[in-house]
Amino acid sequence: MPRTAKLPKRYLAWVLGTLLTLGLFGLVNAQAATAKAGAPCVKTGAKSGNFICTKVKTKLVWQIKKVNQKITHNFTNELLLTDQALPITLISSAGLEVKALVLTPKVCGVIEGDLYTYKLGYCLVRISQNGDQFTNPAVSKDLKIVVKGSNEISLIAPESVKLTDRYVTLKATSTSGLKVTGITQTPSVCRMMLDDLQFLSKGRCEILWSQKGDEFHPSAVNVTTSIKVMLGNQISASFEKEYKQSQSRITSNSSATSGYPVALNTDTPSICAVNGKDVEFLAPGRCQVTFTQNGDEFVEAASSLQLSFNVVGKNQISFTLPLSLLLSIKSYALDGKSISGLPVNYESTTPTVCTVSAAVVSFLTVGKCEIRASQSGSEFYEAATPVLSSTVLSAIRSYADQPDSFKGFQVKPIYVLPSDV
Repeated sequence: MPRTAKLPKRYLAWVLGTLLTLGLFGLVNAQAATAKAGAPCVKTGAKSGNFICTKVKTKLVWQIKKVNQKITHNFTNELLLTDQALPITLISSAGLEVKALVLTPKVCGVIEGDLYTYKLGYCLVRISQNGDQFTNPAVSKDLKIVVKGSNEISLIAPESVKLTDRYVTLKATSTSGLKVTGITQTPSVCRMMLDDLQFLSKGRCEILWSQKGDEFHPSAVNVTTSIKVMLGNQISASFEKEYKQSQSRITSNSSATSGYPVALNTDTPSICAVNGKDVEFLAPGRCQVTFTQNGDEFVEAASSLQLSFNVVGKNQISFTLPLSLLLSIKSYALDGKSISGLPVNYESTTPTVCTVSAAVVSFLTVGKCEIRASQSGSEFYEAATPVLSSTVLSAIRSYADQPDSFKGFQVKPIYVLPSDV
């Protein structure tokens, strides 16, 4: 019987290991070639195409390798309450449809890809994508959106007020219904006391109105109110009832409560003229002067003031009688004149010798006839100083030289001198 040679143990181990490796390699390759969902596999994590060897419970099976996905959206943290639809954009990185679930249907809603707001509050929306056979579910997102109302300040305020008004009530409101606060920016001119704006001095009063909002209302845009605080302005002046023209001028005592200078203008330039605060007298008559003060940006224009007075002119009579008159002419026309142009009045101071009717003196007997001429003046002329003039009434012709003003015939001697004298 032949003897069997014994192989070394190291050789046998090498042969066994090689055969085992080749067998397993072939088994894996055979499985990989036939990988499909649910089919058994050998090693966890082994990959074949779009499959991966996964341990499910106690078995290793091929499963489809799914990709992850992310969701993006255009929701903001805040929205303004409106009746308009707000288009929303929901995108999955895997291209799958993303769902939006509203958790607060009384506050907001999603209809056909548009978001609608119904009332103030928190709009809670959950967006999700559950994946498919090739895609893992996306991480869902719970969004908390604040639906806010509008917040705009409105106010009706005067453009200007009088300092003497002392205060005006201002009530600013906001569309949010929240209280509006007013703070003065010009504390030397005005100040706020609750809802009353108090005036302290002339100038421009500026108030800054603000409303900070709340949980469901944004801060309002600040509003600045500008009001002119006007200083009152009144003119005071006075004149006497009349002035004599001989006085030449009068200085006005005009003033304005604003302290600004008062302007004077004449309304009767033929009677009087104005030079600064002086009123100059030009002729007898009624002088009228208008006083004005136009104020400035923060001082009211004063109401114009018109004052008038009489300029009274001097009045003087010129009147003389002839030195003598014949009784036989019976009467004589008186021709006195006054500077004022007003008619002269006459009266006889010797009524037994002569009498006066209107401007005619009638002779009664021989003697001295004296006539008093007077002029009582008028609104614009003084009374003239009376003038006395007399004449001698005689029964015979007088050869005395009479003044040229004598009316009638006169006999005057003529002296002729020889030419050789």
